[in-house]
Amino acid sequence: MGCNIGRLTPEYDAHGNPLQNISGTQGPFVAFNNKIGFLTCAHVLFDIPMTKQSVDFQHTGNTKIEVVQPSVDATTSNGVACGHVYRAIFNPQLIPSVDVAVVELTDFNRIPSKGQFSNAYRSSYLDAGFAELPEYNSGSVQTDLQQISSSQTLVKFGSSSDVTRGTLRVCGVDVRQMTTPLGLPRDRGQAQMINQYQVCGSYPSLQFFLDGDSGSAVFMNTPKTNDLQLIGMAIGCTYVEKSPFFAAVVT
Repeated sequence: MGCNIGRLTPEYDAHGNPLQNISGTQGPFVAFNNKIGFLTCAHVLFDIPMTKQSVDFQHTGNTKIEVVQPSVDATTSNGVACGHVYRAIFNPQLIPSVDVAVVELTDFNRIPSKGQFSNAYRSSYLDAGFAELPEYNSGSVQTDLQQISSSQTLVKFGSSSDVTRGTLRVCGVDVRQMTTPLGLPRDRGQAQMINQYQVCGSYPSLQFFLDGDSGSAVFMNTPKTNDLQLIGMAIGCTYVEKSPFFAAVVT
Protein backbone atom coordinates (compact mmCIF):
# COMPACT_ATOMS: atom_id res chain seq x y z
CA MET A 1 0.00 0.00 0.00
CA GLY A 2 1.05 3.61 -0.54
CA CYS A 3 2.75 3.05 -3.91
CA ASN A 4 2.33 5.06 -7.10
CA ILE A 5 -0.38 3.97 -9.56
CA GLY A 6 -2.05 5.36 -12.67
CA ARG A 7 -4.29 4.61 -15.62
CA LEU A 8 -2.77 2.60 -18.46
CA THR A 9 -5.70 2.56 -20.93
CA PRO A 10 -5.65 5.82 -22.94
CA GLU A 11 -8.35 8.40 -22.26
CA TYR A 12 -9.44 11.07 -24.75
CA ASP A 13 -11.23 14.40 -24.56
CA ALA A 14 -14.36 15.34 -26.54
CA HIS A 15 -12.18 16.27 -29.54
CA GLY A 16 -10.36 12.93 -29.64
CA ASN A 17 -7.14 14.27 -28.15
CA PRO A 18 -5.34 12.02 -25.67
CA LEU A 19 -5.45 13.27 -22.11
CA GLN A 20 -2.31 13.51 -20.02
CA ASN A 21 -2.01 10.69 -17.51
CA ILE A 22 -2.02 11.58 -13.85
CA SER A 23 -0.89 9.42 -10.97
CA GLY A 24 -2.22 8.66 -7.52
CA THR A 25 -1.72 6.31 -4.61
CA GLN A 26 -2.78 2.73 -4.04
CA GLY A 27 -4.97 2.59 -0.96
CA PRO A 28 -6.09 -0.34 1.20
CA PHE A 29 -6.54 -3.82 -0.22
CA VAL A 30 -10.08 -5.21 -0.26
CA ALA A 31 -11.61 -8.65 -0.77
CA PHE A 32 -14.88 -8.77 -2.71
CA ASN A 33 -16.81 -11.37 -4.76
CA ASN A 34 -13.93 -13.85 -4.34
CA LYS A 35 -11.58 -11.27 -5.84
CA ILE A 36 -8.72 -9.20 -4.44
CA GLY A 37 -8.41 -5.53 -5.26
CA PHE A 38 -7.48 -2.17 -3.83
CA LEU A 39 -9.04 1.24 -3.36
CA THR A 40 -7.96 4.54 -4.85
CA CYS A 41 -9.69 7.71 -6.06
CA ALA A 42 -11.92 7.78 -9.14
CA HIS A 43 -10.45 11.14 -10.20
CA VAL A 44 -7.00 9.49 -10.49
CA LEU A 45 -8.28 7.08 -13.16
CA PHE A 46 -11.07 9.07 -14.88
CA ASP A 47 -11.37 12.58 -16.25
CA ILE A 48 -14.06 14.48 -14.32
CA PRO A 49 -16.33 16.42 -16.74
CA MET A 50 -16.66 20.09 -15.82
CA THR A 51 -20.36 20.10 -16.64
CA LYS A 52 -21.65 16.99 -14.83
CA GLN A 53 -18.81 16.53 -12.32
CA SER A 54 -19.70 12.86 -12.02
CA VAL A 55 -18.40 9.43 -13.02
CA ASP A 56 -20.21 6.11 -12.65
CA PHE A 57 -18.30 3.17 -14.13
CA GLN A 58 -19.04 -0.55 -13.81
CA HIS A 59 -16.83 -3.14 -15.50
CA THR A 60 -19.05 -5.35 -17.67
CA GLY A 61 -16.41 -7.19 -19.65
CA ASN A 62 -16.74 -5.00 -22.74
CA THR A 63 -14.76 -1.97 -21.55
CA LYS A 64 -11.58 -2.60 -19.60
CA ILE A 65 -9.77 0.29 -17.92
CA GLU A 66 -6.33 -1.05 -17.06
CA VAL A 67 -4.25 0.26 -14.17
CA VAL A 68 -0.47 0.20 -13.90
CA GLN A 69 1.94 0.36 -10.96
CA PRO A 70 3.93 2.53 -11.05
CA SER A 71 2.16 4.97 -13.35
CA VAL A 72 3.27 5.48 -16.94
CA ASP A 73 4.74 8.90 -16.13
CA ALA A 74 7.11 7.32 -13.59
CA THR A 75 10.69 6.66 -14.69
CA THR A 76 10.49 3.06 -13.46
CA SER A 77 7.19 2.09 -15.10
CA ASN A 78 7.20 -1.15 -17.08
CA GLY A 79 3.84 -0.40 -18.71
CA VAL A 80 2.34 -3.75 -17.65
CA ALA A 81 -1.12 -3.68 -16.06
CA CYS A 82 -1.51 -4.88 -12.47
CA GLY A 83 -5.31 -4.80 -12.66
CA HIS A 84 -8.38 -3.10 -14.07
CA VAL A 85 -11.13 -0.86 -12.70
CA TYR A 86 -14.01 -2.93 -11.35
CA ARG A 87 -16.12 0.00 -10.10
CA ALA A 88 -15.65 3.77 -9.91
CA ILE A 89 -17.85 6.56 -8.57
CA PHE A 90 -17.23 10.29 -8.40
CA ASN A 91 -20.37 11.97 -7.11
CA PRO A 92 -20.30 15.14 -4.98
CA GLN A 93 -24.10 14.99 -4.58
CA LEU A 94 -24.05 11.84 -2.47
CA ILE A 95 -24.05 12.27 1.31
CA PRO A 96 -21.24 11.91 2.07
CA SER A 97 -19.72 12.76 -1.31
CA VAL A 98 -17.86 9.86 -2.91
CA ASP A 99 -14.63 9.73 -4.92
CA VAL A 100 -13.52 6.11 -5.07
CA ALA A 101 -12.45 3.36 -7.44
CA VAL A 102 -12.07 -0.36 -6.79
CA VAL A 103 -9.27 -1.92 -8.86
CA GLU A 104 -9.36 -5.70 -9.29
CA LEU A 105 -5.92 -7.29 -9.33
CA THR A 106 -5.29 -9.36 -12.46
CA ASP A 107 -1.54 -9.90 -11.95
CA PHE A 108 -1.56 -12.69 -9.37
CA ASN A 109 2.08 -11.98 -8.52
CA ARG A 110 0.82 -8.73 -6.95
CA ILE A 111 -1.58 -10.34 -4.48
CA PRO A 112 -0.29 -9.40 -1.02
CA SER A 113 0.51 -11.84 1.77
CA LYS A 114 0.96 -9.09 4.38
CA GLY A 115 -0.34 -5.58 4.95
CA GLN A 116 2.94 -3.93 4.05
CA PHE A 117 3.56 -0.39 2.83
CA SER A 118 5.84 0.62 -0.02
CA ASN A 119 7.02 3.83 1.66
CA ALA A 120 10.74 3.46 2.23
CA TYR A 121 12.03 6.83 3.43
CA ARG A 122 13.29 6.16 6.93
CA SER A 123 13.20 9.84 7.83
CA SER A 124 9.47 9.98 7.00
CA TYR A 125 8.33 7.12 9.18
CA LEU A 126 10.64 8.20 12.00
CA ASP A 127 9.12 11.70 11.86
CA ALA A 128 5.65 10.09 11.89
CA GLY A 129 6.50 8.32 15.17
CA PHE A 130 7.51 4.84 13.99
CA ALA A 131 10.79 3.16 14.91
CA GLU A 132 10.31 0.97 11.84
CA LEU A 133 7.78 0.86 9.03
CA PRO A 134 4.57 -0.70 10.42
CA GLU A 135 2.25 -3.25 8.86
CA TYR A 136 -1.55 -3.20 8.69
CA ASN A 137 -2.70 -6.79 8.98
CA SER A 138 -5.66 -6.58 11.35
CA GLY A 139 -8.17 -4.95 9.02
CA SER A 140 -9.30 -2.86 12.01
CA VAL A 141 -11.53 0.08 11.03
CA GLN A 142 -12.66 3.05 13.13
CA THR A 143 -15.96 4.38 11.76
CA ASP A 144 -17.01 6.71 14.58
CA LEU A 145 -14.61 9.62 14.38
CA GLN A 146 -16.54 11.53 17.04
CA GLN A 147 -14.77 9.28 19.52
CA ILE A 148 -11.33 10.47 18.39
CA SER A 149 -9.80 13.30 20.39
CA SER A 150 -8.26 16.27 18.62
CA SER A 151 -4.85 15.20 19.96
CA GLN A 152 -5.07 11.68 18.49
CA THR A 153 -2.24 10.97 16.04
CA LEU A 154 -3.26 10.16 12.47
CA VAL A 155 -0.89 8.89 9.78
CA LYS A 156 -1.11 8.70 6.00
CA PHE A 157 0.88 6.58 3.54
CA GLY A 158 1.11 8.44 0.21
CA SER A 159 3.20 8.01 -2.92
CA SER A 160 4.20 11.70 -3.04
CA SER A 161 4.65 12.86 0.54
CA ASP A 162 5.43 9.38 1.91
CA VAL A 163 4.48 8.85 5.58
CA THR A 164 3.02 11.94 7.25
CA ARG A 165 1.49 12.64 10.65
CA GLY A 166 -1.54 14.82 11.38
CA THR A 167 -4.63 15.47 13.46
CA LEU A 168 -8.32 15.86 12.71
CA ARG A 169 -9.41 19.46 12.42
CA VAL A 170 -12.01 20.35 15.02
CA CYS A 171 -14.72 22.99 15.29
CA GLY A 172 -14.64 24.13 18.89
CA VAL A 173 -14.08 20.91 20.80
CA ASP A 174 -15.88 18.58 18.38
CA VAL A 175 -14.69 16.69 15.34
CA ARG A 176 -17.24 17.51 12.67
CA GLN A 177 -17.88 16.57 9.11
CA MET A 178 -17.83 19.56 6.78
CA THR A 179 -18.45 20.57 3.20
CA THR A 180 -15.19 21.54 1.58
CA PRO A 181 -13.97 22.44 -1.94
CA LEU A 182 -11.87 19.83 -3.71
CA GLY A 183 -9.63 20.95 -6.55
CA LEU A 184 -9.94 18.66 -9.58
CA PRO A 185 -7.08 17.58 -11.88
CA ARG A 186 -6.49 19.06 -15.34
CA ASP A 187 -7.89 22.46 -14.24
CA ARG A 188 -11.43 21.10 -14.04
CA GLY A 189 -12.31 23.57 -11.30
CA GLN A 190 -13.56 22.61 -7.86
CA ALA A 191 -16.18 20.22 -6.54
CA GLN A 192 -17.98 20.82 -3.27
CA MET A 193 -17.55 17.60 -1.30
CA ILE A 194 -20.18 17.01 1.39
CA ASN A 195 -19.54 15.57 4.87
CA GLN A 196 -15.80 15.08 4.64
CA TYR A 197 -13.13 15.33 7.32
CA GLN A 198 -10.12 17.61 7.25
CA VAL A 199 -6.74 16.45 8.55
CA CYS A 200 -3.97 18.98 9.21
CA GLY A 201 -0.30 18.10 9.30
CA SER A 202 1.61 17.88 12.57
CA TYR A 203 5.20 18.81 13.36
CA PRO A 204 7.72 18.25 11.86
CA SER A 205 5.98 17.66 8.49
CA LEU A 206 3.18 20.21 8.47
CA GLN A 207 2.33 19.29 4.87
CA PHE A 208 0.10 16.25 5.33
CA PHE A 209 -0.90 15.85 1.66
CA LEU A 210 0.65 16.56 -1.75
CA ASP A 211 -0.47 16.05 -5.36
CA GLY A 212 -0.23 12.35 -6.14
CA ASP A 213 -1.34 11.28 -2.66
CA SER A 214 -4.99 10.83 -3.73
CA GLY A 215 -6.13 7.38 -2.63
CA SER A 216 -3.86 7.25 0.42
CA ALA A 217 -5.06 5.27 3.41
CA VAL A 218 -5.38 7.32 6.61
CA PHE A 219 -5.02 5.57 9.96
CA MET A 220 -5.42 6.32 13.63
CA ASN A 221 -2.20 5.34 15.37
CA THR A 222 -1.83 4.24 18.98
CA PRO A 223 1.75 5.39 19.73
CA LYS A 224 2.50 2.93 22.56
CA THR A 225 1.63 -0.14 20.48
CA ASN A 226 1.74 1.31 16.92
CA ASP A 227 -1.60 -0.37 16.24
CA LEU A 228 -3.20 1.04 13.10
CA GLN A 229 -6.95 1.54 12.69
CA LEU A 230 -8.14 2.62 9.26
CA ILE A 231 -10.33 5.75 9.40
CA GLY A 232 -10.65 6.59 5.70
CA MET A 233 -9.01 7.63 2.46
CA ALA A 234 -7.47 10.96 1.48
CA ILE A 235 -9.07 12.22 -1.75
CA GLY A 236 -7.43 15.64 -2.07
CA CYS A 237 -6.54 18.79 -0.21
CA THR A 238 -7.95 22.20 0.65
CA TYR A 239 -6.77 25.38 2.32
CA VAL A 240 -7.79 25.91 5.93
CA GLU A 241 -8.26 29.57 6.85
CA LYS A 242 -4.87 31.34 6.85
CA SER A 243 -2.63 28.29 7.16
CA PRO A 244 0.06 28.10 4.45
CA PHE A 245 -0.25 24.31 4.47
CA PHE A 246 -2.96 22.22 2.81
CA ALA A 247 -5.33 20.14 4.89
CA ALA A 248 -6.19 16.73 3.50
CA VAL A 249 -9.81 16.03 2.54
CA VAL A 250 -10.58 12.58 3.95
CA THR A 251 -13.64 10.40 3.30
